[in-house]
Amino acid sequence: MNEIFQQIVREILLVGIIALLASPLLIFAHGDEDHGEAKPQTSVKQNIETRTAVSDDFEILLKTPLLESDKEIGGKLFLTSHETNEPISNAIITLLLEGEDGKKTEIVVNPTDSQGVYRLTIPPIPQSTLKLSAKINHFGKDEIVSFGTMEIKPAPIESSAENTSWERSALLGLGAIGLLTLLGFVAFLLFRNFRPKAQTIEQETVSV
Repeated sequence: MNEIFQQIVREILLVGIIALLASPLLIFAHGDEDHGEAKPQTSVKQNIETRTAVSDDFEILLKTPLLESDKEIGGKLFLTSHETNEPISNAIITLLLEGEDGKKTEIVVNPTDSQGVYRLTIPPIPQSTLKLSAKINHFGKDEIVSFGTMEIKPAPIESSAENTSWERSALLGLGAIGLLTLLGFVAFLLFRNFRPKAQTIEQETVSV
């Protein structure tokens, strides 16, 4: 009985070693691998740009998706009092874009049902650097608040390195599943084949 058990263990270990050597896990786990410190990564899900500007009377917050060239972009603007931080809903706001050539574009900002929240749509603009400001009219008083400059850039292109990383992860997962399935199947076959032999030996021993 001990010899049969030892033989089963030896065959399972042998099959496991062969499966590990043949598995794509070892091939892909060490390909282009960096064992140094983890590098920071930029998440593509963080696609919201936030800009703030403050004047004597107002504090203004502008949220938009990434400003891509030749693409219409929607956004939200939040207007509050600089002193009390209370939302201001009854203001007339115009967003001002000034190009490097001095050309100005005015964008109307529309109020919403939420206090201090406004909506706007930036029309398609070619790749450029613009000066961004907002003209606010509140109780008949005009005030211009500057956001500084902003860059309109082309849409980012997904790199082949990101695709390769995703494919490698998928292969690693498939390799792990295949390896576990193979080991389980081999263990089942060995157990099924050797169990009748063990029972036969025990019966013969009892008979003798």
